[in-house]
Amino acid sequence: VKVKGKAEYEVYKSQEPVFVPKHIPIVILVNQATASAAEIFTGSLKDYNRAIVVGEKTFGKGCVQNIFTLPYGYAVKLTTAYYYLPKGECIQGKGIKPDIEVKLSKKDKEFLKKLKEKEKENPEKILEYKKLRENYVDEQLKKAMEVLDKKLEEING
Repeated sequence: VKVKGKAEYEVYKSQEPVFVPKHIPIVILVNQATASAAEIFTGSLKDYNRAIVVGEKTFGKGCVQNIFTLPYGYAVKLTTAYYYLPKGECIQGKGIKPDIEVKLSKKDKEFLKKLKEKEKENPEKILEYKKLRENYVDEQLKKAMEVLDKKLEEING
């Protein structure tokens, strides 16, 4: 990953040994809330053909921002650099398109919003809300697991 700003240019490379051996498949599940470091991680593995990305297009936050304090309690946030993936693409404002797109239906989005609201209202009852999820099928996760299973079958013959 490269970080390019007006005055600086840094290159970051992963260290050996590789954390996940190359023969083990990786599937990354993303959506529109996937941003920043998660996008850089996803984009890097995708660029190296090391992972299959499933879900929805990511948010598109590929910039470095610094907050500078000013007198009288004010502050200003400035974009000082941009992240570039290994193949040279800047994801800022664009996001990362998944290899396999699986969009949430309107019904799914409404259900998840409702669940999130209920959990915020009363976090102590989070286990009770689990009952709401029992019949819910996460199509994105289901597809990611199918892709992973297929890759494992290919490896194991």
